[in-house]
Amino acid sequence: NTSETYRIPQADGSIKEIERISTADGIDYRRRYYWPTFKAPYKSDNISISNTIGANFDDYPRDNSSGKVLYSPAMFAPSAYTNTRDHRNNSVTYNGYWNFNLPHGNTINFSPYYSYSRTRQNTVYTEGDNTLVNGANDNSHAMNASLRFVHSFGRGGTLTVLAQASYTSNRTSYSGTSTAYDHTRTYRIYPGVNYSISTKHVYAMGGIGLIYDKATADDRK
Repeated sequence: NTSETYRIPQADGSIKEIERISTADGIDYRRRYYWPTFKAPYKSDNISISNTIGANFDDYPRDNSSGKVLYSPAMFAPSAYTNTRDHRNNSVTYNGYWNFNLPHGNTINFSPYYSYSRTRQNTVYTEGDNTLVNGANDNSHAMNASLRFVHSFGRGGTLTVLAQASYTSNRTSYSGTSTAYDHTRTYRIYPGVNYSISTKHVYAMGGIGLIYDKATADDRK
């Protein structure tokens, strides 16, 4: 059962409470879920590579319920309701790792990542003579990558140069009783460099970096 309480101000300044009680007497539910994954590693004396691709397919072709609605106090007559709903979420991700040991004490490492997901949901709710139809669609992207270069001077220390970047995008649209659209995006870039030296008794490191952030939003109704 689901219970909701509404508080309605009255002309005399008092508050009148009405409780809405939904009781389900029928449920029809189905779900299909798949999660394939593929990984391709490679390794040699100087090269290490790993690429992983995964996906999730989560589908609810039927998520329905029906029942009755009662009010307390009984200001309104009881009524029957039906809730017909279907929703789906599909996503794909990629993880990469690339490492190269180069001559003269040099190393390069690159790590990319990407994900995409799409969600769709539709609902038709009927209670008595009233019907509400609503839908939502969401598309999301996320990307980031890091690039690192390391040079060893032996006893002279280690120089590390790095650069990282990320981007996200979330786009959602709504339809039915209300229509709206929003799109948010974020960007981040952060390069940096540091130098470290280590001896038998002393370890020292110095570095400098920069972080640049940007976010945008587009909201329409």
